[in-house]
Amino acid sequence: MATVASPQTSLSPAEMEQRRYAVESTLGSLRIEGIELEGDVKAALDSFANGRIDLDEMSTRIRGYLNSLV
Repeated sequence: MATVASPQTSLSPAEMEQRRYAVESTLGSLRIEGIELEGDVKAALDSFANGRIDLDEMSTRIRGYLNSLV
């Protein structure tokens, strides 16, 4: 996807930890169900967790990937 987002520089350490926890919890829950994310979706989640993109951009990237499957 060609969208470029500016880095999220104003995130506090607590916010970064919350994002990482949310992403890791999501990935863990999916693993329990037998689902392992890869590629663009995993990259979008990682970028969100690391503060490089915001929630809207993450959602846009994931929706774009899902739309490319149909």
